[in-house]
Parts: sequence; structure tokens; C-alpha cells
Amino acid sequence: MSNKDFLDELEFENPVEIRKIEEKPPKRNNFIYLAIILILLAICGYLGYRQISFSQKENQLKKEITQLKQKLGQKENELNLLNEKLNQIQSVFSKTSKNKSELINNISSLEKKIKNQKKSLNSLSKKIKTLNKEMRRLQKSNKTLKNKIKSLKKQLSEKEKELALKNGKIEELKNKLNQQSETLKNLRETFSMESNASKKLISELVSEQKKNEKLLKENLNLKNKISQLSKKIYSLETVEEGDTVPASDLITLAKPLINPPVKVKSKGIFSKINGYAVVNAFIDEYGKVLNAYFVYSDIPKDKIDRGILINKVLTTVKKWKFSPPLYKGKTPVKTWQPVIVPVESE
Repeated sequence: MSNKDFLDELEFENPVEIRKIEEKPPKRNNFIYLAIILILLAICGYLGYRQISFSQKENQLKKEITQLKQKLGQKENELNLLNEKLNQIQSVFSKTSKNKSELINNISSLEKKIKNQKKSLNSLSKKIKTLNKEMRRLQKSNKTLKNKIKSLKKQLSEKEKELALKNGKIEELKNKLNQQSETLKNLRETFSMESNASKKLISELVSEQKKNEKLLKENLNLKNKISQLSKKIYSLETVEEGDTVPASDLITLAKPLINPPVKVKSKGIFSKINGYAVVNAFIDEYGKVLNAYFVYSDIPKDKIDRGILINKVLTTVKKWKFSPPLYKGKTPVKTWQPVIVPVESE
């Protein structure tokens, strides 16, 4: 068996690629809250500007009303003067009948002037009424604007509180991300150490494979010798102590006296190993394991490297102590027999 075939059997994969945990960007809700706050601020500014413009208009209307009132007062004074003149003319007209035509013309002109003044007064009073209506309307709109500004300020304060809470949550997420990045660094270091260890193990496994190939050849030779010896033994009537005897119904198999379990590291950090391995061991008349080769294990390949398992199982079995195998329950002999080895995680 070549080294390439052996490595294919072990199914080594490339060193583990560590993927970075994609940092989750903060949720878009914060941007939505910021946009809402900016919109509310813009509305408050617009309403404040409108309130200022309404107050300016109100002041202008007040000025216009005062001016119109002044004009009204002037016109009323003029009317009073004209009435006084009329009275004087009437008194003069009653006393003297001279220049009657002139006086009539003067009176008619004065009456026309009075009519015109009355018309102007009526128009001014109408303007004052309309201005008063506008003043009332502006005052009502000012009240509604003030109420809207109060409600918007309340909404702004609530949104600012929500933003503060969201910022607190974002800081917590940042702290968690920093902790995860630190754990990632530690994992990278451990994975780099494991990759270096796996390279060393590959070289050790190659050497162990070579040893196993030698052992297989020796096993074949031993099997041939055992078959020859078994033929001789069956032909012989007696077996001496320390003779190599093949496994049969005449031999009571050796029992393990000192048998510590095999402890190995698993591939995964959190996965545990609990199983067994079967080994064919060559045990002498003193219960010592002279040779052994690996047969089978129930542990899956994804939990542990096969080469490490074989190496650990064979080295531990050679340290075990057995009761001697007995021929016909009396004579201690050498023989090959299967041994079940328990495997646990460290």
C-alpha cells in the first residue's frame, strides 16, 4: 500500500478556513428615527416662521387700523367743522337774504362734500370691520399653530428618548461584536496550532503506515508459521510450556488484568468520544503482549483521525497485562487472540 492511498484512506481535509462573522450593521430603524426627528424639526421651524409672519401681519394690520382710526377722527373733525359752517350759513341765511344764490351754491357744495365724507367714512368703517375679521382669523390660526408646535415638541421629545434607547442598544451590540472578534482571534490561534499539529501527525502517520505494512508482512509470515505449527500440534499429543499454539477450542483465551482505556482528543471542541476498537494481539505464556495489529473500530472518522486512533490503541494494548492463555486449561502457551479495547475522550 502506497503513502498516497494511505492518506486517501485517512481522508484528511485542508486546514480549516475560519470565516469572519459578518458584522451586522445597525438596523435601519435608527435612520428612520433620525429622518422623523429632522422632519419634525423642519415642521417646527416652518410653523415658527409662519407664526412670526402672522405676528408681523397682525402688527401691520394694527398699524393700519390705528391709521384708519386717525383718519376717521380727522374726517369726523372735518364733518363737525362743516356742520358748524352749515349752521353758521343757515343762521346768516335766516338773518339776511342777500347773496341768497351764492349761499345756496355754497350749501349745496358743502352738502356734496358732507356726502363724500360720509361715503369715505362708510368705506373706512367697512375696511376696519374687514381688518378686525382678519385680526380674529389670525388670532385663531395663531392659537392652532401654538397647539401644533406643543404637540410637535412632545413628539420630538419622545423620538429623542427612543433614539437614546436605540443608541444604547447599538453600543451593546458593538460590545458583543468586540467580544466575538476577540473569541475569533483566539479560535484562529487554536486552529493554526491544530493545523501545525495535524501536519506533524501526517508525517507520524506515514511512518506508522510503514510500520503497519511491516507488521502485516510479519503477520502473514506468522500466520503461515501458525498454520504449520497447528498442523504439527494436531499431529503431536503433548504441548510444552511457551509453545506457540493457534486459537482453537482447546485453548482458554487470556483475560485482561491491567487494561486502562485508550484516551484520545476529538476533532470537534464539544464532541465526545465513547466507543471501542478490536485488536488481534499475540500474547505469551506470561500474559504479555508481544505484538498486535489493528482490526476494527466503531468510532466515526469525522470525530478522530484514523491514524492517531490506530497508534494510540496499539501502544496502549502493548502496555496491558493478561492472564496467560492455557492449552487444555493447564499449559501456558503463546497464541493470537482478539482483544476489545475501550476508547474514551480525554
